[in-house]
Amino acid sequence: MADKSEWIWMPHPGHFCAANRCRFHLNTCVGDFIVSTIGEYIPGWKHIPLLKAQIEAIPKFSKQIKREPYYEEFEEFGYDFDEVESRINMYYESMVFIARDDDSKCCPKVVANPGNVFEEIRYPTPDEARLGHMRLCDIWSKRNADYKE
Repeated sequence: MADKSEWIWMPHPGHFCAANRCRFHLNTCVGDFIVSTIGEYIPGWKHIPLLKAQIEAIPKFSKQIKREPYYEEFEEFGYDFDEVESRINMYYESMVFIARDDDSKCCPKVVANPGNVFEEIRYPTPDEARLGHMRLCDIWSKRNADYKE
């Protein structure tokens, strides 16, 4: 069990390859686990004209718009449109990973295996994401990893 005084608050996002574009991130090592929460993703520059056009078109064509144009990008990468639509209002997510030591980075612990997610939760607001992150930290700090990768 990792006491709160032993938690490591890390200053960078813990997961998601484009996390540098997320304005919200909490990344905490609690014993053998890392709890990473991200949100408020800002798309790259190539998406800005498309988003601007969507915003300008909403008042005039709001009844005619059934699908957002950027959904097609999700489908190109193999995502199911219904799944994307069901998650579209969940702007924040937390994931729990096993931690491993790493002396080469700014933090003493990093995610051991990004493909091995122990728990994943999504939230619609930053307050819920912050509270959810803290709740996951409490839960996972009481567990010990049965193995090391």
